[in-house]
Amino acid sequence: MVKLLDCTIRDGGYVNNWGFNKRYVKDLYNALDKSNYDYMEIGFRNISEHYNDLSNLWRTCKEEDISFIKKKNLQIAVMCDNSNFSINLFTDKSQSHIDMIRIAFHKNEMESAINNANELTKLNYEVCLNAMGTILYSDDELYELCKGYLSTSCNYLYIADSYGSMNIDDIYTIKNKILTYCLQINPNKKIKIGFHAHNNLQNGITNVMYCINNGFDIIDTTVMGMGRGAGNAPTELLLSNISNNPLYDPYNIIEFINKHMKLVFITNNWGYNIAYFISGHLNCHPTYVTKLLEQGIIDYIVIWKTIENIVKNNKNNKFDNVYLNEYLIDNKIIN
Repeated sequence: MVKLLDCTIRDGGYVNNWGFNKRYVKDLYNALDKSNYDYMEIGFRNISEHYNDLSNLWRTCKEEDISFIKKKNLQIAVMCDNSNFSINLFTDKSQSHIDMIRIAFHKNEMESAINNANELTKLNYEVCLNAMGTILYSDDELYELCKGYLSTSCNYLYIADSYGSMNIDDIYTIKNKILTYCLQINPNKKIKIGFHAHNNLQNGITNVMYCINNGFDIIDTTVMGMGRGAGNAPTELLLSNISNNPLYDPYNIIEFINKHMKLVFITNNWGYNIAYFISGHLNCHPTYVTKLLEQGIIDYIVIWKTIENIVKNNKNNKFDNVYLNEYLIDNKIIN
């Protein structure tokens, strides 16, 4: 049976600067546990000095920050930005509230991400490799990714639709390439594949349901799709789609939404947006759109041409604020 992971606190934190209070986090934990989810990703664990402007604890949550949760069947995960990772942030799993750690990395960080994953498996955690922007991997890069994954004891290799641009044909193609390459490299090792959806093209729930019905081992959702940019596949929609299984029922999530999410949505709107559609359509990192909107740039033609330039110059895989500002100044879009 596919594993279900809710990452509302981690990915949704991009919307409200990780400003969830502990009652919110505790109630979400209990609602997901009652809904028979397998994992709740409670935030990031990174080197805190890199986030001095982000004071809310779920961006760098430490062991003492999550000790208030009374653990039940639902397991707890955190994500690490590979560029801000330190093994010193972790003790052995036997001394931790955390069950699983996901390492998110860009393809130019692959080697260090593999090394970091190996260090974490020595501490007995479940470990996932999250290949951000997987749609932009060449066949050779996918092969190297598979070789790196198979060199570790990692539990899952994630296809991450970081730009919300993928459809089921893309997922089918990438998954089959991964399985083929892994079989070539090591035919005896069990491969477990995950999928992280974004919703820029409104494909999130469709893609997630495709993965569930086509042999994926773990998938991600967030409550009401709360997440960066256009958001994610919604937890409650997934539960509705699989509610023919008596284990799953969206009622507990609806109860949570009724208590906590209405004000959050009004205060911090997210979801489908033409600007994020443009970044998804052109396979570009969504933070570029976020920064354009923050500067009051709402002309969709300006946004399109800006993103098109970013993609043309191969700056779309990872956000580059210096490049963006130089382009905007050079083209007299800002002063």
